[in-house]
Amino acid sequence: MFDRELVLDSLKNIRTAIDTILERTAVVSNPDEFLHSQDGMMRLDAICMNLIALGEAVKGLDKLTHSELLPKYPEIYWSGVMRMRDKIRTTILR
Repeated sequence: MFDRELVLDSLKNIRTAIDTILERTAVVSNPDEFLHSQDGMMRLDAICMNLIALGEAVKGLDKLTHSELLPKYPEIYWSGVMRMRDKIRTTILR
């Protein structure tokens, strides 16, 4: 069994990251908008940081639930979420 409160907290973190990503991307109609202004670059940075937080939270959730919860939702590409986090971190740290 796993700690229900920790799992709920992790799910809240996931929801917060997703909501923030959606909010930050809602005003962007073209990917070039990120690159043509300081505001766009700051928006892209914020989105990347939230994608990293999302991947961290999903990895943590999988550990907290002893890899029992995520497989119950195979329609979600969990491994892709976790790998996106790794890819962004690798790109940023270059």
